[in-house]
Amino acid sequence: MKRLIIILLLLLPLAGVAKGGEFSDFVKRYSGQKGFTTVELSSQMLATMGVGDGIESMYAISVEDSTKVADFCADSQTLIGKYNKLMSFLSDGKSVSIYSRNSSAKTITHLIIFISSDSQATLVLLYGTNIELSDVLSERLGVKPKN
Repeated sequence: MKRLIIILLLLLPLAGVAKGGEFSDFVKRYSGQKGFTTVELSSQMLATMGVGDGIESMYAISVEDSTKVADFCADSQTLIGKYNKLMSFLSDGKSVSIYSRNSSAKTITHLIIFISSDSQATLVLLYGTNIELSDVLSERLGVKPKN
């Protein structure tokens, strides 16, 4: 649980979130199930944490029950399949991938961060409006976009 909260706090600067049916439906599927932790942050909570305007909610689902990880990963791929991969990397046996759905070449409107290993997985679901990809890359990842 601590790890999930830390991940959420680290990812908050990337968040511009709007309400989304597919995300909330996906979270409802796992909410309350044994072995899963689900978190929803409302616009009011996000505002108290200093996250930007227009944010309505952010969701995260984590599973640490190794018998459920494979099924959760397969189910997550159904959702992720609707998105474009922005980046991925491997670190200490964990796979981290970031996906987006864009309204233009420079603007992210939906963002998914998926972290998985053989024994655990976390899916962070972010919706946003007008999240500038160049701002996210330069400020959060230290990458200077081409002009």
